[in-house]
Amino acid sequence: MARLSPRDPSVVDYCARRFLGDELCCSGVPFANLSNVAQFAKDRMKQYGGGLVYTNECIRPVNDSFAGHIFYIPHVPPAIDLFSIE
Repeated sequence: MARLSPRDPSVVDYCARRFLGDELCCSGVPFANLSNVAQFAKDRMKQYGGGLVYTNECIRPVNDSFAGHIFYIPHVPPAIDLFSIE
């Protein structure tokens, strides 16, 4: 059986990922907070060779009719690699 070491850079390249949470902005988390936490996670993972940052949202925060609300997501933050909507 092969054993994976967290110190092996190839392991980090394939395994490092951070799920920020499910429907955070839909639950009222401000977009600025989501963006800042995503950037923090991305920066921390760079120390170990990088990784994926992802999150999932409901439709409300990306609906333009909610523009101006603190939870409105005008764009996917650059630090988020995978973004899903349900």
